[in-house]
Amino acid sequence: MADPGGRAVRLSTITAGALSILTGVILLVWPGKTLLFVAAMLGVWLIIIGIVRVAQAFSGKERTRNTRILLGVSGLLYAIVGTVCLSDLFTGVDILSVIIGLVWIVGGVAEIAWRKQSSILLGALSIVAGLVVLIWPEISLLTMALVGGVWLVAFGVLQLVVGLVQPRAASQPQGG
Repeated sequence: MADPGGRAVRLSTITAGALSILTGVILLVWPGKTLLFVAAMLGVWLIIIGIVRVAQAFSGKERTRNTRILLGVSGLLYAIVGTVCLSDLFTGVDILSVIIGLVWIVGGVAEIAWRKQSSILLGALSIVAGLVVLIWPEISLLTMALVGGVWLVAFGVLQLVVGLVQPRAASQPQGG
C-alpha cells in the first residue's frame, strides 16, 4: 500500500536538497554578487521595518509619548539606512558586515555574562569573530559566502541522498 505522506516527505526532502545545492553553487560561483543581493534585501527589510516603526509611533495611543518618539526616530533611522543600502549596494555590504560583527560581539558578551564554562569559550570566540568581521569586512563576508556555499552544497547532497534512499529503507520488510 502506498504511503502518500511518505511520498510528500521524500519529494520535499529532494526539493530542499536541490535548492540547497543550487543556492550553494550560486554562492560559490558569484559570492560578491550574492553579497550585493543580500545587501539589497537588507535595504528593503530596513525600509519596511522603518515604515512599520513610524506607523507604530502614530498608532496605539496606549504607548507613552517617549515610547512613540523613540519608535518614530528609530523608524526614520531604519528607513534612512535602508535607503542608503539600496542607493549604494557596496555600502549595504559594509552595513551588513557591521551588523553581523556587532551581533556576534553582543552575543559573545551575553554568553560570557551567562558564566558557564562552555559559554565563556563560545562567548570569547563570538567576540573574536565579530571583531574580525568589523576589522576585515570584505574578506570576512566573502569567506562566509564561500564557506556557506560549500556547506549548502554538502547539506544539499545529504538531503538528496536521504530523499532518494529513505523510501527504499521504509519499504524494507521489518525483521522479527
